[in-house]
Amino acid sequence: PVGASRRIQGLACLGWSAAAIAREADLDQDSVLRLRRGDHRRTERRTLAAIAAACEQLWQRTPDSRGSSAANARNVAAREGWAPLLAWDVDGPHGIDNPAATPYRCARTDTRPHGATRENVAELSAQGLTDEGIAHRLGITVNAVQTARRRAAA
Repeated sequence: PVGASRRIQGLACLGWSAAAIAREADLDQDSVLRLRRGDHRRTERRTLAAIAAACEQLWQRTPDSRGSSAANARNVAAREGWAPLLAWDVDGPHGIDNPAATPYRCARTDTRPHGATRENVAELSAQGLTDEGIAHRLGITVNAVQTARRRAAA
């Protein structure tokens, strides 16, 4: 169940609201909110599988930002200090489902190493994301994405 909580929290970092996650997983919002808080009581295997499947679908998409739900989700995630999905390994000792695992953290949280940003921008570009989508995913500005592209080309 800890993996389901981490997936929901990681999706919140991207701006996915509990309601949107619940819709994608075909679950009730209260179940998603309960898991997001880390309450694993009464969690069925079907629920865990539904959260994993929803995460697989949502993490590559940009949430609808017309309302305030995306901003609210990001604000809650920042306030709670939740780790983004990319901070977890898929498998191994830092696996998202491993209760003893801890997320990868940058040594400096106020800035990113330029090389890492360039690599991340290149990888997400290869996946077909727009500059806006890349900026959203990495938590940087569109200008920073474009600067990373220029520096990589130089």
